[in-house]
Amino acid sequence: LYHLIAGTDEATTALLDDLVIIIDPMLNPDGRDRYLSQQRDALTRAPNVDDQDVQAIGGEPGGRTNHYMFDLNRDWIYATQPETQARIRFLRDWHPLLMVDAHEMGSQDTYLFGPGRDPTNPNIPAARRAQRRLFGDEQGAAFSEQGWRYYSGEWAEEWYPGYTDSWGAYRGAVGVLYEQSHRGAWGVRRPEGFIATHRNGVHQQAVSSLANLNTLRTHRDRLVGDFVQERRASVSAESPFADRVFVFVPAGNAGRESQLAELLKLQGFEAFVAEDALTLPGGVDRMGNAIENKQIPAGALVVPNRQPEGPHVAAVLEFDTRLSPEFLKMERQSLLRGEGGMIYDITAWSVPMFFDIEAYEARMDLPEGLRKLEEVDAWPQQPPAGVDRRDAKVAYVIDGRDDRSVAAAGRLMERGIEAKLALRPFKFGEREFPRGSVVVARQDNAGFQGDWVTAIDEVTRSLGLGATAVDSGTGEPLESDEADPIDFGGAYFRRLEPPRIALFTRGMAANYSSGEAWHTIDQRLGLRASYLNTNYAPFSDLRRYNVIVLTDLPQRAI
Repeated sequence: LYHLIAGTDEATTALLDDLVIIIDPMLNPDGRDRYLSQQRDALTRAPNVDDQDVQAIGGEPGGRTNHYMFDLNRDWIYATQPETQARIRFLRDWHPLLMVDAHEMGSQDTYLFGPGRDPTNPNIPAARRAQRRLFGDEQGAAFSEQGWRYYSGEWAEEWYPGYTDSWGAYRGAVGVLYEQSHRGAWGVRRPEGFIATHRNGVHQQAVSSLANLNTLRTHRDRLVGDFVQERRASVSAESPFADRVFVFVPAGNAGRESQLAELLKLQGFEAFVAEDALTLPGGVDRMGNAIENKQIPAGALVVPNRQPEGPHVAAVLEFDTRLSPEFLKMERQSLLRGEGGMIYDITAWSVPMFFDIEAYEARMDLPEGLRKLEEVDAWPQQPPAGVDRRDAKVAYVIDGRDDRSVAAAGRLMERGIEAKLALRPFKFGEREFPRGSVVVARQDNAGFQGDWVTAIDEVTRSLGLGATAVDSGTGEPLESDEADPIDFGGAYFRRLEPPRIALFTRGMAANYSSGEAWHTIDQRLGLRASYLNTNYAPFSDLRRYNVIVLTDLPQRAI
């Protein structure tokens, strides 16, 4: 960054004249602070170049993850973290032609950069392989000029579309990954006897960056041409995406379904809402079962694969991306030779299954009667937030189909509100409610210190939920169920115990899984919890808690 700002030589000024260069200097500020703190804690007077020393490797959790221990380099499909969301918003407006993701790896390794090896995701545009080879060859030449060792491919494949550099690869950019051996503060002694220093590591990253920028400048006309051609191909009638649309059907879980809509908008995908019922002539459901003339009610979310971001839409939304037979043969041979598998990361992902939403891949053109998602107030339609009226005679009911009802129940109980959970579907008055709905009764909260209706209104309004007033607890017959109706005073309405949550984290707990639970409790549910260190479990009084969350333990801890 300093070189580009301060350099006055002809090569540097040429880069600045011909390119727009954007540097994000800190992908993970929380992890960086954590790592630097560990470095300071372990610092010694005598320099130590042993890469197994705690000063070189840090502690657990390390600097790899953010505050909630998410790996930000794998968050680019679902974008669960604000750091990722901010970067996607920024990058989608710039449409970069080159996206460099600079990493570190094991300290006894050398230096890896692209292109990656097979398996390659079939949705990566065909021109990308030659482009990556071009950048890799010129970066390799720059390293050879310095006498440095390096390699490409080997363990780094290009299958999973959720990495930082992958995001750009599907959207017209050459995604380049650097993996440089970690050096620590003092440097690391290599088996050959020399010391790999931090200074040398900075030098290698700088040479890599400048080599890539020079390649981009030299071949920019070709890369711009490829970018335009790819996007034209994605929207053409001859595109492999031309007759495929993804259809999502809302089913009452508005909180979860709206998250999907927001994710599609964040990624910059074109999406539409069907104002009328649809007929899907053919295709598959999310489990791969064939459909024919499937009837879809009005209000479905429709995402055409034929759009400028078609390769990215396909990579993220399609149900079953298949490894090639050629690669599967190579994988089998590698396993039989005792060399292990060639897959570096996960082989399957599914946005529809992640959200558990009814979804279809339909073979059809984009139907008529659609409105752009951006022009719709909300998808799906959200009920009015808060209580619908303040004079309920018996209770207020929060629809249990919506994930946010769980958060509402927890937050209400934290305020001292009594709540019950319905163990069966029921009908009070004219409204049916599903199993899992939350019922807050007037009689149960007669002793509440304060305005109980205001408390319900504030909590549900903050979550975007509605609370329906009911004036009779007499169960009515259900249209959708032959079972006898249930009344409010019976056994099918179970009192909820206010949660006293403990989550075991740190120590032996696996960072990723405990971080996911922590994020869910703290951010999604918005509940208080005690976060216990597994190392101190023998000294903890667990009787204080009625909910204890145990996440994965790494194999080394078992």
